[in-house]
Amino acid sequence: MTALVLIALGLPIGLLIGLIGIGGVLLTPALVHIFGRDIHEAVSLSLASFVPAGVVAAARTPDSDARLDPGDWTFLAAIVGIALCAIDLWHIAHA
Repeated sequence: MTALVLIALGLPIGLLIGLIGIGGVLLTPALVHIFGRDIHEAVSLSLASFVPAGVVAAARTPDSDARLDPGDWTFLAAIVGIALCAIDLWHIAHA
């Protein structure tokens, strides 16, 4: 049931993020009030939802000024590495 609610909530919010960029205003309160997430976790998830959309948009842009340079890919890889390390540390702390 929770997966269906997440999908039902995520589709219109994702559409609004894609169209006019106001999804964080809706996503954070929904995560806090409907799903009982901590406010810090909800804000983090809301901000993280913009990263994949930005990467896809930049990669699909034909304008060479908006394309991702090798340094940008290095930065994105570092973000992924930091996230994986944070997950790993959480598992170590709760083992």
